[in-house]
This record gives sequence, structure tokens and C-alpha cells, in this order.
Amino acid sequence: MAFGKTVQVTQGGERSEVGVDFAIDLRTLKDAMDGKARALKKVAGWVIKREEWRHAEHDRKNPSVIEHVFGDDPDNAEEALQLLDIATRDWDYDPSDTETVRLQLAPWAVNAALRRKRSSKFSKKDISEIERCTADGADIDWPKDVRRE
Repeated sequence: MAFGKTVQVTQGGERSEVGVDFAIDLRTLKDAMDGKARALKKVAGWVIKREEWRHAEHDRKNPSVIEHVFGDDPDNAEEALQLLDIATRDWDYDPSDTETVRLQLAPWAVNAALRRKRSSKFSKKDISEIERCTADGADIDWPKDVRRE
């Protein structure tokens, strides 16, 4: 069988001795670069395999960490908002008679909503509520025509 043997190849004007399997890979790569369909398909397969391996290695070395905030209900909207960093728990809020959790919206989410709003007409109460429900009301980018007092 030829795969245990070596052959001489010339690359860039220099001759060297390489294994038959490596020589075949070099020729396949050259043919792909020349636009030959079968070689292109083979090289594309190599690239896909390499990328799959790289992703698997990265995932193995850098496992994803998912923090379980609280609650066991996957349909719980409050939990989803926290997992997506759209809202955070308001730790200053202490409901003594219920298990209610109060959330505050992330400033980026409020700013995104304000950019989408077609009209900038807000009452003083609206502005006050938006600031109260935002984790850091000072980071809100109000539209230019909103008057704040």
C-alpha cells in the first residue's frame, strides 16, 4: 500500500519529501484553488470538519454558564426578562405580605422602546413611572422634545 511511503514534491521551487497522504492533500488543495469541482467539494468538507472540531474544542474548554435566577417555571415571564438582561430584580422592594417580585427595566431596553415610540408626548406621571421602573433612571435617553422638570 502506498500510504506508508513518501514521495518528492516541489513547492515554491524547493523539493521535499512528504508522505503520500500529505501529497494527495496538497494536490487536492491545488486542484480546488484551480476551481475543480470535486476538489472544491473535498476541501469544503475539510473546512466544515475543522470548524466543527474548533467549536467542539471551544465549547469543551469554555462551557456555557447559565445562571438560574429563581423559580422553576420556564414560562415565567419575570424569569425570562432577567435571563435576557432586560430587567433586574428590585432588591429595595420588600413586599411583606406576598411573594411578589418587582423588576426594574434595564436602561438599554427603555431607551430602545423610547426610540420606537412615534410620539414623545409624556405626562409628568408617565415620566415619573418610567424613571421609577428603570434600574437607573439617569441613564434614560429621553427624546429631545420631552420636557422634564
